[in-house]
Amino acid sequence: MPVRVAWESDPSQIVVFDATPSELHDGSSTATSFPIEGSSGSDHITREPDQLSLTGIVSNDPINAEDDLPASTGGSSINRAESAYAFVREAKDNGRLVRVFTSLRDYRSMAILSLKVQRDSGGSNVVNMQITLKEIITSKTRQVEAPTPAKSTAPARNRKKSKGKTPTTEESAKNAEKAEKAKASGNSTQAHKIGGNRVRGFFN
Repeated sequence: MPVRVAWESDPSQIVVFDATPSELHDGSSTATSFPIEGSSGSDHITREPDQLSLTGIVSNDPINAEDDLPASTGGSSINRAESAYAFVREAKDNGRLVRVFTSLRDYRSMAILSLKVQRDSGGSNVVNMQITLKEIITSKTRQVEAPTPAKSTAPARNRKKSKGKTPTTEESAKNAEKAEKAKASGNSTQAHKIGGNRVRGFFN
């Protein structure tokens, strides 16, 4: 099964290699560590993004006659190698995420980190691409409505009693007027008592 590389956003955009002499599948994990009495302990393992390195070959003169088709979508059937290289380079330069289909496993959401091509004078009809890819892991956030506060279920006797209404401006003015009258009335009564005591003291 030939290795294929397709756009993640549009799998119909694809390049098919004539041959892949080498593939390196790298799947690793990291174990967290923390000190324990002079040693190290671990209680969690984190999966690292998958990586894939491969060598893809595309020729302008494929061995099989049925392969005499464009190696890439929109490519040329004559300059198959150059068209395939342009396809992979465009994906790398524009940061396109791609899918990679191999005989061992399929990969999704892969980014092309490195693209190397070596050509010599005798291999002008062949493109030998060394490609390094890495999985891109993303997360999505979702907005939700805040929950409605629950109503109090405590008995009425446990609730705080209202201290009454706050007086209005008009009521405050009337209360102040009543206080002034009461104060004036109290002062007048006190003065009358004092005057009476003086009169009784004069005749005694």
